[in-house]
Amino acid sequence: MSKPCVFVDEGEGNWTNHTDMDRPPYRLEMYGRGNQIRLDPRADLSGFFIKVKGNNNIVAIAKECVLRGLVYVQGNKSSLRVASHTTAAGVRFSVGARASITVGRDCMFSRNIEIRCSDEHPMYDLDSREEINAGRNVDIGEHVWIGEGVRVLKGMTIASGSIVGTGSMITRPLTEANGVYVGSPARLVRSRTAWSRTPNSMDWDRVDFTQPESLAADTSDLGT
Repeated sequence: MSKPCVFVDEGEGNWTNHTDMDRPPYRLEMYGRGNQIRLDPRADLSGFFIKVKGNNNIVAIAKECVLRGLVYVQGNKSSLRVASHTTAAGVRFSVGARASITVGRDCMFSRNIEIRCSDEHPMYDLDSREEINAGRNVDIGEHVWIGEGVRVLKGMTIASGSIVGTGSMITRPLTEANGVYVGSPARLVRSRTAWSRTPNSMDWDRVDFTQPESLAADTSDLGT
């Protein structure tokens, strides 16, 4: 069993079930009102820090996830949802501006990865005084492998079965399933490719997302 979570709640009407976990986040901070932290008791978040600053935000992490890193939610009505069996050696999720980050089932993230759906700080047009850098959702499909040092910018989509090479910068949607993408900006370099976590363990029935019946990500355990 991991060390107890350092828990800070400076708000009203916030809800969390981290006390149900054997391996809760090592630190959980909630500032504001009406925030919800839904963590499956079977997840391992002992190397994960959750910080929420705002109102009516959601962080939902499903069963058998093993996450190391940080999620920082700033603002109102934003969300992070991570489906089951996803792992991360070191990832920062930057969430805000009424936008969301959704991660599908069985994704594998390396270290020093940043995924953001907002710029964290607003920018305004001097003449109209309107905000010009609104948040945009990020959607990552099932069984996506993201290499070390990758940056995923707001508004991006990564198709299921994709492999994103080390150091890549994702500045446009990666829409072809089972593709290999590398570079800055990331571009498709190979099609119809599958990957496995360990040698000689390929589940051939679940790795071909180019078939129409496989394109929809499994979001049944995202805590919607």
